[in-house]
Amino acid sequence: MSSFCVFGNKHDDYLKKMEKKHIKRPNESISEFYTRISLIAERDWLLDKPSQRSPIFDAPQFCDDWMRIASTGKVANMVIMNKGPKLDKNGEPRHNAKTGNAMIGWVQYGNGKS
Repeated sequence: MSSFCVFGNKHDDYLKKMEKKHIKRPNESISEFYTRISLIAERDWLLDKPSQRSPIFDAPQFCDDWMRIASTGKVANMVIMNKGPKLDKNGEPRHNAKTGNAMIGWVQYGNGKS
């Protein structure tokens, strides 16, 4: 049985990441700091690496339903992923050096969106 989930970018998560990454300048008020951080987040949040947004489902149609519900928030670049062998740049399965087994990870399902 396969595992499916949705990967994507969420604006609120990126905003929290930027708050941790940037520090308040000495002559900057709290409101100026949050204004600066929100401008950075608004500009760059779509460029962040997508991460898992949904729980793990048994079938891709459940991911479609979840994507429809999640699209009401500020979420972008949503892609359906499933567990499968990781491929190298030549399209061959990557293997673990110690065991020789194929490396399993999240790979894009079909064309990613349905």
